[in-house]
Amino acid sequence: MAIVSISRIQVRRGRENQDGVPQLAGGELAWAVDTQKLYIGNGAVAEGAPAVGNTEILSTKTNLFELADQYVYNKDSSVVTTGDPAISRTLQERLDENVSVRSFGANGDNSQQADKIQYAIDQLFANTDKTVPSSRVTLKIPAGQYQLNTSIKVPPHANIIGDGSGKTIFIQTANEPVFETVNDTRTTIDAGDQSLTTTLNQAREIKIEGMTLETTGDNIGLLLRDCANSEFKDIQVKSNWVSGTANSTNSIGIKVKTLSTQQTIAQTNNNLFDRVRIEGFSYALVSEFTDLMVDNIFSNCIIEMCRQGILIGEDPNAVNVGNALQGPIGNKFLNTKFIDIDRTALIVFNGTQNTSSNNRFFDVGNDGNGDGSPVHAIIDFKSTGNKSDSDFFARTYALAIDTSNATEVYVPEITGKHSGTLAENLQPLDLTTNATITQWLKLPAEISRQYEISYVYKSSPSDNERTGTLTLFVDKDTNTVTLDDEFRYTGATPGNQPDPTFTAQLGLTGNNTVVLYYTHAIANETGTLNISIKSIH
Repeated sequence: MAIVSISRIQVRRGRENQDGVPQLAGGELAWAVDTQKLYIGNGAVAEGAPAVGNTEILSTKTNLFELADQYVYNKDSSVVTTGDPAISRTLQERLDENVSVRSFGANGDNSQQADKIQYAIDQLFANTDKTVPSSRVTLKIPAGQYQLNTSIKVPPHANIIGDGSGKTIFIQTANEPVFETVNDTRTTIDAGDQSLTTTLNQAREIKIEGMTLETTGDNIGLLLRDCANSEFKDIQVKSNWVSGTANSTNSIGIKVKTLSTQQTIAQTNNNLFDRVRIEGFSYALVSEFTDLMVDNIFSNCIIEMCRQGILIGEDPNAVNVGNALQGPIGNKFLNTKFIDIDRTALIVFNGTQNTSSNNRFFDVGNDGNGDGSPVHAIIDFKSTGNKSDSDFFARTYALAIDTSNATEVYVPEITGKHSGTLAENLQPLDLTTNATITQWLKLPAEISRQYEISYVYKSSPSDNERTGTLTLFVDKDTNTVTLDDEFRYTGATPGNQPDPTFTAQLGLTGNNTVVLYYTHAIANETGTLNISIKSIH
């Protein structure tokens, strides 16, 4: 390369914002006094310069983000292209795709962070551009512990994502909810008025994911005020209540609250709760009669170590108790596990079309004791039109088919009007040759009801089978029970048919339990009995 000697260096100076930077000669320098920037002339094209113009020399006053405009996604790929020509973006645009709460001064060092976190949420979701979809970004909360001395207000369209439950942890030290939703009257300079909530401004389209909300004592974990069309995923809501301690009225994991009593104004509806874990509260979830809780889905959740589980539709004034046409409607609780709930896991005081499906209940309704010592119902439907479908109750194994609990009064798994499967494919029962009536099953009989027990009896040593349905009618008006047995044989020849005989009667304290017996007079024959139980009331 040829070397060109420079006979002199000339430096100009002036104000860039007023006069602009003039075209400089090759190698000539110019200093902008007002912007504190330095430029050098490119030189002539004839000298080999790629273009006539000026080049800024990087300095401490240079905005690198403005200059770094050559980012291209997957630039060196021979397969993926972003356009022709390829789309380039500035570094500023690329970095602004992700917003961290640390950019607003908050960090997870277990110090008080409420003011900084709230400031970040308000700037991103309660600012003047909140009606513009492009402003609805995602606020990332990195792993760490964030102490709060007031509740965090979550406005419409907020997306708040942590690194996961047990990783991003909010610890409330004040007597307030950890998080609460608000309407969009809230701005960066105005807390807003929640009494003005309507369907047009209510909390909506919110997403909260990947965090732990922790509190203590008589406090609420998550307060949902008129919240609709939102998602809550991978969230742990945690407090310090333990079995046997006193009840606390406001110790509530999730509280649903509606300010209006008119369904046409605002509802808490169409929300999804997925992989939400609630533990250590007097009440896991509460929604009262006027709270208008409609068509919400709770799926793959865990409710653990609470005095009461889910209570919806209760009228504190005891008006219209058991009204199916008012209160919560169409809510679904699916694939959820309830563990160590002292009293009832799910109560529907008023409302209809609420469903418990494929849930599992362990140590529920026993006042802290085991499944073999029941005190309360596990599910209580106080109004009509609600359903339990394919739920599993550990109590059924402890009481129904465990003969060691033969004298224990059967407190029912489900009370109230309902129709659904009580137990499916209970563990096989061994029936031996026995001419004396022998107890093999117990079921609740606290009210008049009907049971359908589907069974398959396989005899041994032969492969003969008997398939049938036992239909029990419990009549509490006369304290009687009738039993019908319809069956057919498979693979059996006359004189070699497995033939246990089933009978039933009311018994135990107050005749509140129906007891089923069998006799099996065929010599040298044993067999196994598989059953499923459906309750109709």
